[in-house]
Amino acid sequence: MNQGFRSHRFAAAALVTVVAAMFCASVQAIDLNGFLRERGHGDVSVSYTTEGYEKFWVGDMKVADPGVGDVDTQSWSLWFAYGLTDRITLIGELPYVSTEGDGFGNFKEKDWQDLSLLAAGRLFSFGSKVQSDFVGAAGIRTIASNYVANSPVDVGDGTADWLFRVVYLLRYRGFYFSQQVGYDLRGGDAPNGYPLYTEVGQTWGPVTATALYARLTANGGTITNAVTFGNTG
Repeated sequence: MNQGFRSHRFAAAALVTVVAAMFCASVQAIDLNGFLRERGHGDVSVSYTTEGYEKFWVGDMKVADPGVGDVDTQSWSLWFAYGLTDRITLIGELPYVSTEGDGFGNFKEKDWQDLSLLAAGRLFSFGSKVQSDFVGAAGIRTIASNYVANSPVDVGDGTADWLFRVVYLLRYRGFYFSQQVGYDLRGGDAPNGYPLYTEVGQTWGPVTATALYARLTANGGTITNAVTFGNTG
Protein backbone atom coordinates (compact mmCIF):
# COMPACT_ATOMS: atom_id res chain seq x y z
CA MET A 1 0.00 0.00 0.00
CA ASN A 2 1.35 3.40 -0.99
CA GLN A 3 0.34 6.24 1.28
CA GLY A 4 0.15 10.03 1.22
CA PHE A 5 0.86 11.52 4.62
CA ARG A 6 2.60 14.09 6.77
CA SER A 7 5.49 13.27 9.08
CA HIS A 8 7.99 14.69 11.55
CA ARG A 9 11.29 13.13 12.55
CA PHE A 10 13.53 13.89 15.49
CA ALA A 11 17.00 12.33 15.58
CA ALA A 12 19.67 12.03 18.25
CA ALA A 13 23.09 10.96 16.99
CA ALA A 14 25.87 9.42 19.08
CA LEU A 15 25.37 11.64 22.14
CA VAL A 16 26.65 14.77 20.41
CA THR A 17 24.14 15.68 17.69
CA VAL A 18 20.46 16.45 17.69
CA VAL A 19 18.65 16.94 14.38
CA ALA A 20 15.04 18.00 13.83
CA ALA A 21 13.77 16.69 10.50
CA MET A 22 10.65 15.99 8.48
CA PHE A 23 10.52 12.95 6.26
CA CYS A 24 7.98 11.38 3.91
CA ALA A 25 7.89 7.82 2.58
CA SER A 26 5.85 4.68 3.27
CA VAL A 27 9.04 2.66 3.17
CA GLN A 28 11.74 4.89 4.59
CA ALA A 29 14.19 6.01 1.94
CA ILE A 30 17.83 6.04 3.02
CA ASP A 31 19.38 9.33 1.90
CA LEU A 32 23.06 10.31 1.74
CA ASN A 33 24.84 13.66 2.07
CA GLY A 34 28.15 12.44 0.65
CA PHE A 35 30.25 12.50 3.83
CA LEU A 36 32.33 9.35 4.27
CA ARG A 37 34.00 7.97 7.40
CA GLU A 38 37.70 7.23 7.78
CA ARG A 39 38.75 3.60 7.98
CA GLY A 40 37.80 2.13 11.35
CA HIS A 41 35.65 5.12 12.36
CA GLY A 42 31.87 5.28 12.49
CA ASP A 43 28.71 6.87 13.83
CA VAL A 44 25.47 5.52 15.27
CA SER A 45 22.18 7.38 15.67
CA VAL A 46 18.61 6.67 16.74
CA SER A 47 15.71 8.64 15.24
CA TYR A 48 12.04 8.88 16.15
CA THR A 49 9.38 9.54 13.50
CA THR A 50 5.66 10.27 13.74
CA GLU A 51 3.50 10.04 10.64
CA GLY A 52 -0.18 10.38 9.85
CA TYR A 53 -2.40 9.98 6.80
CA GLU A 54 -6.12 9.88 6.00
CA LYS A 55 -6.07 8.52 2.44
CA PHE A 56 -4.13 5.75 0.72
CA TRP A 57 -3.67 4.36 -2.77
CA VAL A 58 -5.72 1.45 -4.14
CA GLY A 59 -4.32 0.91 -7.62
CA ASP A 60 -4.37 4.34 -9.25
CA MET A 61 -7.05 5.74 -6.93
CA LYS A 62 -6.48 7.64 -3.69
CA VAL A 63 -9.23 6.69 -1.25
CA ALA A 64 -10.37 6.97 2.36
CA ASP A 65 -11.97 4.07 4.26
CA PRO A 66 -14.01 4.48 7.48
CA GLY A 67 -12.94 0.99 8.48
CA VAL A 68 -9.34 2.19 8.46
CA GLY A 69 -9.89 5.81 9.54
CA ASP A 70 -6.99 8.13 10.26
CA VAL A 71 -3.75 6.20 10.53
CA ASP A 72 -0.95 7.21 12.89
CA THR A 73 2.48 5.64 12.63
CA GLN A 74 5.40 5.86 15.03
CA SER A 75 8.84 4.48 14.29
CA TRP A 76 12.24 4.24 15.91
CA SER A 77 15.11 3.87 13.46
CA LEU A 78 18.67 2.72 14.10
CA TRP A 79 21.18 4.24 11.65
CA PHE A 80 24.91 3.67 11.37
CA ALA A 81 27.89 4.47 9.14
CA TYR A 82 31.28 2.73 9.34
CA GLY A 83 34.42 3.33 7.32
CA LEU A 84 35.60 0.10 5.71
CA THR A 85 38.41 2.05 4.04
CA ASP A 86 39.17 5.76 3.68
CA ARG A 87 37.17 5.74 0.44
CA ILE A 88 34.34 3.26 1.19
CA THR A 89 31.72 3.57 3.95
CA LEU A 90 29.05 1.03 4.92
CA ILE A 91 25.73 2.72 5.77
CA GLY A 92 22.72 0.97 7.25
CA GLU A 93 19.28 1.68 8.68
CA LEU A 94 16.71 -0.50 10.50
CA PRO A 95 13.33 0.97 11.60
CA TYR A 96 10.89 -0.46 14.16
CA VAL A 97 7.38 0.66 13.20
CA SER A 98 4.10 0.80 15.10
CA THR A 99 1.00 1.79 13.11
CA GLU A 100 -2.69 1.99 14.05
CA GLY A 101 -5.95 3.18 12.45
CA ASP A 102 -8.81 4.75 14.42
CA GLY A 103 -11.54 3.28 12.17
CA PHE A 104 -14.07 0.67 13.25
CA GLY A 105 -11.84 -2.10 11.83
CA ASN A 106 -9.35 -1.52 14.67
CA PHE A 107 -6.38 -2.21 12.39
CA LYS A 108 -2.95 -2.05 14.02
CA GLU A 109 0.48 -3.60 13.60
CA LYS A 110 4.00 -3.18 14.96
CA ASP A 111 7.24 -4.89 13.96
CA TRP A 112 10.70 -4.38 12.53
CA GLN A 113 10.35 -3.00 9.01
CA ASP A 114 13.15 -3.36 6.43
CA LEU A 115 16.93 -3.39 6.73
CA SER A 116 18.74 -1.07 4.29
CA LEU A 117 22.47 -1.50 3.60
CA LEU A 118 24.51 0.68 1.23
CA ALA A 119 28.19 0.71 0.33
CA ALA A 120 29.17 4.31 -0.50
CA GLY A 121 32.45 5.16 -2.20
CA ARG A 122 34.18 8.34 -3.35
CA LEU A 123 34.33 8.27 -7.15
CA PHE A 124 36.57 11.30 -7.61
CA SER A 125 37.34 14.71 -6.11
CA PHE A 126 38.75 18.02 -7.33
CA GLY A 127 39.46 21.50 -6.00
CA SER A 128 41.47 22.83 -3.07
CA LYS A 129 39.85 25.86 -1.42
CA VAL A 130 36.47 24.82 -2.79
CA GLN A 131 36.43 21.02 -2.72
CA SER A 132 34.02 18.93 -4.78
CA ASP A 133 33.39 15.22 -4.21
CA PHE A 134 31.33 12.77 -6.24
CA VAL A 135 30.10 9.77 -4.26
CA GLY A 136 28.34 6.69 -5.58
CA ALA A 137 26.46 4.09 -3.54
CA ALA A 138 24.62 0.83 -4.13
CA GLY A 139 22.89 -1.60 -1.82
CA ILE A 140 19.76 -3.46 -0.82
CA ARG A 141 16.65 -3.08 1.28
CA THR A 142 15.15 -6.34 2.54
CA ILE A 143 12.45 -7.49 4.95
CA ALA A 144 13.66 -7.65 8.57
CA SER A 145 10.67 -9.48 10.11
CA ASN A 146 7.54 -11.47 9.26
CA TYR A 147 5.18 -8.48 9.15
CA VAL A 148 2.04 -8.64 7.02
CA ALA A 149 2.39 -6.55 3.87
CA ASN A 150 -0.46 -4.93 1.90
CA SER A 151 -2.77 -4.65 4.90
CA PRO A 152 -4.56 -1.33 5.55
CA VAL A 153 -2.00 -0.32 8.19
CA ASP A 154 1.06 -2.34 7.21
CA VAL A 155 4.50 -1.42 8.52
CA GLY A 156 6.12 -1.94 5.10
CA ASP A 157 5.66 -3.16 1.55
CA GLY A 158 7.29 -6.57 2.09
CA THR A 159 9.64 -6.30 -0.89
CA ALA A 160 13.33 -6.79 -1.57
CA ASP A 161 14.74 -3.71 -3.36
CA TRP A 162 17.95 -2.58 -5.04
CA LEU A 163 19.09 0.93 -4.07
CA PHE A 164 21.34 3.26 -6.08
CA ARG A 165 22.60 6.73 -5.14
CA VAL A 166 24.90 9.40 -6.64
CA VAL A 167 25.86 12.43 -4.52
CA TYR A 168 27.65 15.68 -5.31
CA LEU A 169 29.23 17.28 -2.22
CA LEU A 170 30.72 20.81 -2.23
CA ARG A 171 32.74 22.10 0.74
CA TYR A 172 34.14 25.56 1.42
CA ARG A 173 35.55 26.26 4.87
CA GLY A 174 32.67 25.56 7.26
CA PHE A 175 29.99 25.53 4.56
CA TYR A 176 28.81 22.50 2.59
CA PHE A 177 26.18 21.69 -0.01
CA SER A 178 25.16 18.21 -1.15
CA GLN A 179 22.76 16.94 -3.79
CA GLN A 180 21.68 13.31 -4.07
CA VAL A 181 19.86 11.66 -6.95
CA GLY A 182 18.77 8.07 -6.58
CA TYR A 183 16.87 5.14 -7.99
CA ASP A 184 15.07 2.43 -6.00
CA LEU A 185 14.39 -0.72 -8.03
CA ARG A 186 11.48 -2.18 -6.07
CA GLY A 187 10.47 -5.82 -5.91
CA GLY A 188 6.97 -7.25 -6.32
CA ASP A 189 4.24 -4.81 -7.33
CA ALA A 190 5.75 -1.83 -5.49
CA PRO A 191 6.44 1.16 -7.77
CA ASN A 192 10.07 2.07 -8.43
CA GLY A 193 11.19 5.24 -6.68
CA TYR A 194 13.37 8.26 -7.44
CA PRO A 195 14.63 9.79 -4.18
CA LEU A 196 16.07 13.32 -4.38
CA TYR A 197 17.82 14.79 -1.36
CA THR A 198 19.37 18.24 -0.90
CA GLU A 199 21.28 19.31 2.22
CA VAL A 200 23.15 22.49 3.12
CA GLY A 201 25.02 23.21 6.33
CA GLN A 202 27.32 25.60 8.11
CA THR A 203 29.72 24.60 10.89
CA TRP A 204 30.97 26.81 13.70
CA GLY A 205 33.35 24.79 15.85
CA PRO A 206 31.40 21.85 17.34
CA VAL A 207 28.01 23.20 16.16
CA THR A 208 26.51 22.64 12.71
CA ALA A 209 23.23 24.12 11.42
CA THR A 210 21.60 22.21 8.58
CA ALA A 211 18.65 22.54 6.21
CA LEU A 212 17.43 19.83 3.86
CA TYR A 213 14.82 19.07 1.23
CA ALA A 214 13.74 15.49 0.48
CA ARG A 215 11.46 14.31 -2.30
CA LEU A 216 10.46 10.77 -3.25
CA THR A 217 8.69 10.22 -6.56
CA ALA A 218 7.25 6.76 -7.23
CA ASN A 219 5.90 5.43 -10.52
CA GLY A 220 2.17 4.91 -10.12
CA GLY A 221 2.27 5.86 -6.44
CA THR A 222 2.59 8.94 -4.32
CA ILE A 223 4.78 11.98 -4.61
CA THR A 224 5.97 13.12 -1.22
CA ASN A 225 8.34 15.85 -0.21
CA ALA A 226 9.62 17.64 2.88
CA VAL A 227 11.55 20.74 3.81
CA THR A 228 13.57 20.61 7.00
CA PHE A 229 15.64 22.93 9.16
CA GLY A 230 17.81 21.56 11.92
CA ASN A 231 20.66 22.26 14.30
CA THR A 232 23.39 19.89 15.38
CA GLY A 233 25.84 20.40 18.15
